[in-house]
Amino acid sequence: MGAAGLTLVLSACSTASSVSPSAAPTTPNAASSTTAKAADEPTGTAVRPPDPLVASLPSFKRAGGLGRGRAQAEAKAFDQAVVYADGVKVKIVAIKQTVTSGKGPGVFVGSPLTQLDVEVTNDSSADLVLDQVVVSMVYGSPQRLAAAVYEDGAVDLGGAVAGGKSKTGRYMFSVPTAQLSRVSLNVDFDGKHAAATFKGSVR
Repeated sequence: MGAAGLTLVLSACSTASSVSPSAAPTTPNAASSTTAKAADEPTGTAVRPPDPLVASLPSFKRAGGLGRGRAQAEAKAFDQAVVYADGVKVKIVAIKQTVTSGKGPGVFVGSPLTQLDVEVTNDSSADLVLDQVVVSMVYGSPQRLAAAVYEDGAVDLGGAVAGGKSKTGRYMFSVPTAQLSRVSLNVDFDGKHAAATFKGSVR
C-alpha cells in the first residue's frame, strides 16, 4: 500500500472513533426524578362542592298526584306546630347545631350539621301510616338544597301511629352556618296530607 493509501485508511479510522452513538442511553438526575414523583402525589384536602340550586322545596310524587285531594295546612316557623283539620300535627321538638364526624365516601368531616327532631302526633280517628316519609331542606337566596347527613342517631319516621299517639324521627342536614336564619323544611309524610312546611331560623 502506498503512502497516500495508508494516510486515507488512518484518517477514516480516526473519524469513526470520534463519533458517539446517537442511541446512547441517558440517566435522569436525582432532582428531576424527585420532581416527577411529587407531581404524581395528591396534595391538599377535599373541598365540598356547592349544593345544587333549586326553585322550590322538592315535592314527592305519590299515587293520585302531588297534592290533589290532600289535606292542607299553613306553613309555620320552626317553634310552632303545623296542624291539619283532622287533628294530625307535625312539630319540630328539638334543633341542635354540631359538625359531621362520620367516615366514608361522600362525608366531609367537620362540615356544619343541623339536627332536627320531628314529632308527628295523630289526634285523628284513623291510624296514620308513616312508611313513606320524605324530609327535605333548602336554604339561602337563591335557594340551595341542603345535603342530608346520616350520622349515628339519625332515625326515620316509620310504621303506624294510632289515634292519640305520637312518633318522633331525627333528621340531619348540612347547612352553612351563615345561612341558618333562612331555612325551609318539608315533612312529606303520607298521601292524605300535603307536606308540613317550616320556615325561618334554625339557629
